[in-house]
Amino acid sequence: MTETNFSGRYQEEYQRLLASASRPSVLVAGPTGAGKSSLVNLVLGREIAKVGAGRPVTSGIKRYDHDLVNIYDSEGYETGEASQQRFKDMIVGFIDQQAGRAEDAINVIWYCVSAPSERLHDADILCVSALRAKGLQVAMVLTQVDCASERACNDLRAAISESLGTVPVFLSSTEPGLRLSPGVDDLYKWTRDRLPESLRLAFMSASNRDIAAKAERGRAEVWQHVTGAFATGFLPIPTSDAPVLLANQMGMLARLSALWGIDVDLLLKLVSIESLLPLAGKTLAGNVLKLFPGVGTAVGGVINGMVAAGVTFGVGMAFNESCRLFCEAQLGGKRVSIADFFGENFRQAVQRYIEEYRNKGGRAP
Repeated sequence: MTETNFSGRYQEEYQRLLASASRPSVLVAGPTGAGKSSLVNLVLGREIAKVGAGRPVTSGIKRYDHDLVNIYDSEGYETGEASQQRFKDMIVGFIDQQAGRAEDAINVIWYCVSAPSERLHDADILCVSALRAKGLQVAMVLTQVDCASERACNDLRAAISESLGTVPVFLSSTEPGLRLSPGVDDLYKWTRDRLPESLRLAFMSASNRDIAAKAERGRAEVWQHVTGAFATGFLPIPTSDAPVLLANQMGMLARLSALWGIDVDLLLKLVSIESLLPLAGKTLAGNVLKLFPGVGTAVGGVINGMVAAGVTFGVGMAFNESCRLFCEAQLGGKRVSIADFFGENFRQAVQRYIEEYRNKGGRAP
């Protein structure tokens, strides 16, 4: 199995996962200039909604293409009763249109109101009321709050409560370090918790948030593949004779990449997949097998299920950890390269986790 085969199998498995994934659909609506695109990027923690990059899907609605989530952005409305009525009809009509196809149905709506405008228009009330009457999950978001007074925000909240009842209201701002409650983090959690379980993981994967929950899911994914590796039994070294083990490990990396929303094309440009698989080279294989006394390191030797599982555990946990560190750095606003997280520190983490697996006798924590 050549390095090209490693990369090809990894990409193939990743694309298969994306093709089979069910995507949640979020509609972002509100008046012109309410900062809808900025809200999308804030909630998901990565630049998805680029200005002018949305693809029109119907009159007044564009979609931002993403592998794991559908984000629909509505055009706003201008002043005037006629414009506001057209806006309401457009939104409700689009919802009805999407409802006809289960895979495209809108799951959650973020309705934006610019806090500096200090106004809740009749169009906002009519539109949100109509959407809620259809049983849809709608959150109101006061955007650009850094440009509005606390009094203005409180007045808008009061107006929303008076006109719409108990609809949830969140605050949003692009100003870094501004603490808002309930803010963008709360909107993310509210959205996640209202999605069906079948769509929740895709939403988590599309976002650069929920780091702890993602890490926990990643560990569970690793253990599933560890079990599969143990079941392979006895495998010869070098790994050109052990395709089953390596296929299992590459499938695991593809799943972890999808979970963390890693840009696989970029990763493959900067990192050799072979370098992430300890048993893909004779020298690495020798170093790894030294951690298992009695197995031997000679080329052509045989490793048992315990060793195969330990190596799979080491690779998976190190990859999961590296993805976590990379996403944390991005979320913290640092300009980093993904290659920085899959070099020597990654290889050291692999050996550290292999030792942990061996010391615990292969028992899950």
